[in-house]
Formats: sequence, structure tokens, C-alpha cells
Amino acid sequence: MLSVVDATLVIFFDGKVHRNAAPFARKQGMQLASKMRFIASQFLALLENDRWLTYAAHANAMTKRLEERTRRIGGVRITRPVHCNAIFATFDRKAIQSIQQRCYFYVFDEALPEVRWMTHHATTEADVDAFANLIAMSVAGPTC
Repeated sequence: MLSVVDATLVIFFDGKVHRNAAPFARKQGMQLASKMRFIASQFLALLENDRWLTYAAHANAMTKRLEERTRRIGGVRITRPVHCNAIFATFDRKAIQSIQQRCYFYVFDEALPEVRWMTHHATTEADVDAFANLIAMSVAGPTC
């Protein structure tokens, strides 16, 4: 049996901020008791038969695939060791902007610029290959 006990206290010193922010802070902190049964059932399903481990292993395998493909692309530099389902990399700003028109990803550090790519349990090999190809084409620039 899984039992989780958690308490959260948020103090707003400005009443205006409280009126505007409190409902969202409560919701983002998943403190809506009427919905907790739905969240609990998802966690129970995730923990059954080590499903979480299967999902994590798949996400990590897709990250490894993306890492292997992007390391081959000239102009792309992976900036941090890849230990989980995240890759941090730097490359040309114009290429980043070009790719972001088709795919969303987070620019982690604008100054470098360093991006963060994430994979998850539903990422497919085709997804990874298509994204890596898009990166390669964007970094290479126009062919005309």
C-alpha cells in the first residue's frame, strides 16, 4: 500500500498577489483534493509491474539514440553528460529558431545559446530520426 502525506503552506504578504496567484499556485501544487483520487490511480498504475521503469528505460534509450545522431552533426555540441532523458546542446541561433518553428523545445541558456531536448515514454525511433534530420538540415542551412 502506498501512502503519501504532504503539507504545503504558501504565505502571500500582498493581498493583490494572493487574489491573482493563490488559485493557480494551489492548482499547480496539485492541492485540489477533489481530484486527488484521479492522480492516485495514475500513480498506482504507474507503479504496478514496474511500468515506470519500462517507461523510463524507453525514454532513456530514445535519448541515447538522439545523442548518437546529433553528435554526428557538424556545428552541434552536446554540452553536458547525458545520464537520463535530457540532452543539452549548443548550435547556431538561426538554426534553433528555424527548428522551433516546427518543434517546441526549451532554450535553457540564451547566452550560449544552450537548448534542452527531452524524450519520454511515447517518443518513437521515427520521432528521434525525424528530429535529428531536421537539426542536420537546419544547421546545414539553405542549399540554394
